[in-house]
This record gives sequence, C-alpha cells and structure tokens, in this order.
Amino acid sequence: SAIYLAPCSLYLGDFRLAREAVNKGFLALTAIPDETGGEAALSMAQAMTALFEGNFTEAQESIDRCRGLAHAYDLEAFDFLSLNIGGWLKIASGDHEAAQVLLGDCKRKGREMENSFFTTSAGHLLSISELHQGRLDAALAECTAALTVRARSGSRLFYAVSLAARGVIHTRLGKFAQAEQDLSQALRVFRRIG
Repeated sequence: SAIYLAPCSLYLGDFRLAREAVNKGFLALTAIPDETGGEAALSMAQAMTALFEGNFTEAQESIDRCRGLAHAYDLEAFDFLSLNIGGWLKIASGDHEAAQVLLGDCKRKGREMENSFFTTSAGHLLSISELHQGRLDAALAECTAALTVRARSGSRLFYAVSLAARGVIHTRLGKFAQAEQDLSQALRVFRRIG
C-alpha cells in the first residue's frame, strides 16, 4: 500500500502523507524478508518523496539503492524508473549534462524494449532539460513527440503535464497564441481530473 500511496500523495501535493507512507512501508518491509521488489519500489517512492521535498542527497541515495537492486535482481521496471527519476533529480539540481545522459539512456532502452511509457517520460523530461538550457527548438521537438504518444496513451494527467510544458516552450519562443491554446487545454484537463 505504501508503494502506491506515496506517489499518489506526491501528485496530490501531500508531502507529509508521502513521507509517512514511505516510513511505514520500510517498517512493514522488516517483517517481509528477501522482498527485493518491494524494497526497490519503496526506495523509488522514497527518492520521489525526497525529490519533491528538495532533499536531493536523500533522493540520490534512494535512487542509487533502487538501481542497485534493479541490476542485482533483474528488475527491469525499476532500472527504467531509476534512470527516469534520476534524470528528473539532475534537472532539479541543475546538472543538465548528467540529466541528458540518464534520460537519453532511458529513452534508448525504452525504444529497444518497445516500452512507450518510459520512452515518452524520458522524452518529456528531456524537453524540460532542453528548456532550462535555452535550447527551445530541441525542447519543442522532444515535448511534441512525447505529447503525440501521450495523446494516445489514455493518461489524462501526463497528457496535461506535457501540454503545459509545451505551452511554456511556446511562450519562450514568443508563440503566444499556441502557448495560450496549449495552456488553456491543459488547464481544462487538470480541472476535469481534479
């Protein structure tokens, strides 16, 4: 339960509940020996919680623990998540070169494994990194590619997030009509899903 409650709490902005879920999850894990999948998942939830709280050191330690478990026990999804969340952490800490490496690796592996979720997520985060570096054309290309897949994927939340990102990129490019259209559409979706 903690593995799912923590990320849901983060998306709802309840950081206290996310931290409580992670702590209780690790407490529960002590009663379940050799549950490496659960440990990897809790480590990733802990990394996301720390990232949202701005505790980048804890976030990196948790990502490293998750990635180590993913490699040791062949937990493919957690390898993808550690690259994705690791790239997000690098963007947040301003290390865009490292973010580009991690997210590029995630995107490449996602294509090879035909995993559109991680390919798209990595592309979306790459667009954010490109935006922060002022490479607006590259940011727009990455974001538009991610948005195209997300429009078909059925996740309204991620679709709206990509629309908002593209709106920001269009604003920076001075394309205000397109920015307004993207941001208005994103706002409508966010309001519909609460």
